[in-house]
Amino acid sequence: MASSFSWDWGPAFPTEGIWKPIGIEAFDKLVIRDITVETTPDQKNNSFWDLTVHIKMESAPNQEFEGIFDIKLDNNVIINKDKLKFKTDEQGYAGVAFIILLRDIKITPWYPNGVADNTQKLKLVSEP
Repeated sequence: MASSFSWDWGPAFPTEGIWKPIGIEAFDKLVIRDITVETTPDQKNNSFWDLTVHIKMESAPNQEFEGIFDIKLDNNVIINKDKLKFKTDEQGYAGVAFIILLRDIKITPWYPNGVADNTQKLKLVSEP
């Protein structure tokens, strides 16, 4: 039984073999696997923010690529056609990181409900 991982009511019988979905994936050159964004307020000026963007990609091992990156925040262009060269490692993975200083964009911090004064500026979206 798959739910009996050493619980007190039964012995441990972990699942064996394929237990998650499998598939075949094909791509011509490169695939973006993950994008993470971390925001950090500037310690000297609360209206300034540092934005760290990590992009993880996968392709064939030891391949060189040249990419053009555009990063936008709402209607503001943060990075426009930034050309970078990168190379995948022996397993076929590559990563790119951008540290962006946001200085001219008004950002309102968002907090969970009840933590700060009315900071949840959520828009109601009506279904058509």
